[in-house]
Amino acid sequence: MTLKQRKILFYVFCGLFIVIFFIAVTYASGYKVSTLWPFKMEKTGMFIIKTKPEGAKIYIDGKLKKNILNIFGEGYTKTPAKIKGLLPDEYNITLELDGYWSWEKKMEIKPGQSNIIDNIFFRKDIPIKISDYQEGQIKYSPNKKYCFNLNQLINLKTDEVLKFEFLSQEAKNVSWSSDSKKILIDNFVYNLENKKETNLKATAQNSLSNIKWANNSYSIYYQDGNSIHLFNLDSGQDKVIAQGEKYLDYEVFNDNLVYISEINRNTKLKSLNLSNNLINYEMEMPFSPGYTLVEGGQYLNVLDTKYNILYIIELYSQSPVKEVLTNVQNFYWINQDNLLYNTNFEIWTLDLNLRKKDLLTRIGKPITSLAWHYSNKYLIYSTAKIFLTPKLNMWYKYIRSYRQSKKKLY
Repeated sequence: MTLKQRKILFYVFCGLFIVIFFIAVTYASGYKVSTLWPFKMEKTGMFIIKTKPEGAKIYIDGKLKKNILNIFGEGYTKTPAKIKGLLPDEYNITLELDGYWSWEKKMEIKPGQSNIIDNIFFRKDIPIKISDYQEGQIKYSPNKKYCFNLNQLINLKTDEVLKFEFLSQEAKNVSWSSDSKKILIDNFVYNLENKKETNLKATAQNSLSNIKWANNSYSIYYQDGNSIHLFNLDSGQDKVIAQGEKYLDYEVFNDNLVYISEINRNTKLKSLNLSNNLINYEMEMPFSPGYTLVEGGQYLNVLDTKYNILYIIELYSQSPVKEVLTNVQNFYWINQDNLLYNTNFEIWTLDLNLRKKDLLTRIGKPITSLAWHYSNKYLIYSTAKIFLTPKLNMWYKYIRSYRQSKKKLY
């Protein structure tokens, strides 16, 4: 090696030493170069995190905090820990410990300050019992803020419970208006804004059955014998939409009145265009007296309640039947293509895009109702005498399958 080459190497090492020394000194002094233009030195802060039990993984904005110094361990930072060198900002902190419920909160870092996160006591990752009441149907509001079960309304964010004293028996027909401002409970409409209920039987002139919401919060559809009516709650105007057939059930779907009728043991699914009152679609169905049409998702859900068969139908297509599921007791659309459903003792998911079914869990008692929590982390189900909320993370196979396909649940 020549003298010139040795001098070059010497100056290079000196330059690297100065740079590394500068970075180390500024880091130790609590400074860091901002990652956004204009680049400048900023005073950093830190999180001091303590949990009981210890050993929880730390996620900052969804990324697992690595520990490059722990080369012989698991390679990530665990509580208790000091997370240094954070630029002033808000961060989503998530703490996870196997066998326990996770903890999540948005925390702020200020220049030169330490944000202490302590008094975090993890709870065992087991289903939470919400109530000891008898079985009943669960009905979420479209905005996922409310849950109706057993004649009471639960605010899922404040845990406030509203009991409907005007109901003399357990509700059988429960549905929400599209804006989540009103709820239909059998023959009553309850307005969440003014806290008033309306008795439809006292308002309408005809006998009402099979009442359902229109695509707004001021109109309803109902059956009166062999006819289907549209009734305006504000004006009292009543209009006959369809008549002359034996209607097993109906649903308003994409500006069409879709219904199932039966004549001489011949069952047909028909679609009536509401703008011109003309039939624009018709298909044969296997005979059954127990068909019901259930709202939810982008597909038409036809449930045979006698044989517990769910038909997922894409109307107006050449192959309308997308999927047929057997032994279905309850179901809930997580998003447009992912369905949550249960048999007597099992809870499953269906991905219509991948045509894949995943078993989430088995329950020791018959499952009576099922719903999805608005946070996308929990599902809610009830058995004969208890109302439970298990954490979704307990089914790792299911979580991994969605992470690998990079799908989000809404």
